[in-house]
Amino acid sequence: MERIFTTYVRDKLGAAAIAKRLTADGYRTKAGNPWSQAAVLVVLRNRTYLGEIWFRDRWYKAEDHHPAIIGEELFNDAQDILDARGEATTHRAVANSDYYLAGRLFCSHCGKRYLGTAANGNKYRYRYYTCFTRHRYGTEHCSADRLPADQLEHAVLTSLLDPLTRSDLIEQSLANTASEVDDQRATYTAELAAIERDIAKNEDAIDRYLTAFENGTMDEETCSPRVKKLATQLTEQRARRDELGLLIDEATAPEMPDTSALETLRADVEAAADAGSDEALRRVIQTFVHRVDITSRETAAPTFIIPGDANVPTQRSAAASPGTTTERKVRTLPGSVPSAGFEPATPASGGQCSIP
Repeated sequence: MERIFTTYVRDKLGAAAIAKRLTADGYRTKAGNPWSQAAVLVVLRNRTYLGEIWFRDRWYKAEDHHPAIIGEELFNDAQDILDARGEATTHRAVANSDYYLAGRLFCSHCGKRYLGTAANGNKYRYRYYTCFTRHRYGTEHCSADRLPADQLEHAVLTSLLDPLTRSDLIEQSLANTASEVDDQRATYTAELAAIERDIAKNEDAIDRYLTAFENGTMDEETCSPRVKKLATQLTEQRARRDELGLLIDEATAPEMPDTSALETLRADVEAAADAGSDEALRRVIQTFVHRVDITSRETAAPTFIIPGDANVPTQRSAAASPGTTTERKVRTLPGSVPSAGFEPATPASGGQCSIP
């Protein structure tokens, strides 16, 4: 991996050229495939090589358990070049996409996500969401219907307005969350206690092996492989212990937003819908929509998220200006809101979206 970074930064080769060189030299990816430009870019953006781990939407330093193999200066230089060349294709694609529900739609038939697709007519371009399996392998592998993007986005946005006035629905969701959090915390705590016992047991075993070696009652050939095996287990156990500590710390139930906060959130959504701008629609979906499970052309079951700090008046609203930078925590409400039915409009039929 270091070769990829050094070649990209110091030799100024592009990702495509590096992929060709690696393949020509006989190197293959972990999957055994020839290197591609996309595969090289994935490596160049991967902070795992800095000795970090991804956990709960954040990168954490974990060099004690996951040593860095790329220097931070070299990694940062690579990121600067990526930005300058515009090769951060994944981030650019998401930022520029006009498929606002991309990544949040799930097919109930095959479990895959929906992709943004399009069809071009004589005068217009029609946007759709299509199940990945159907798009890649055909309807014989998944018969999920292709869905018109405009109607689906409008249906999801409209169905969001109802739960923002349903304090009973939110209270029930929060009660479910609190129960799940308690169960999770108990499970994590029990596993943590077991891990701590295993760590102490392996540390004691290593001490006994080293003592035997130092006293001359065990030779190096016998002692070394056993100690290495135990050390590997300890590394994995300590990493899991740290992960469990984070999980236990974050296992806290959200608080119920007050009525005025919910009214403000609803007003934000209505304002974004009335504005009709692409940016307003994008921001509302990214703020409130956790996932949407698609069952058929007529049924979509969205699960929304409510801002966890909704009672704080200074936070950014869903319709805030793009330059606003205040962050806020969000938590998923388990269980979906009532299904939002919709009748997709196609260029041929001209059907209308219907929200029950």
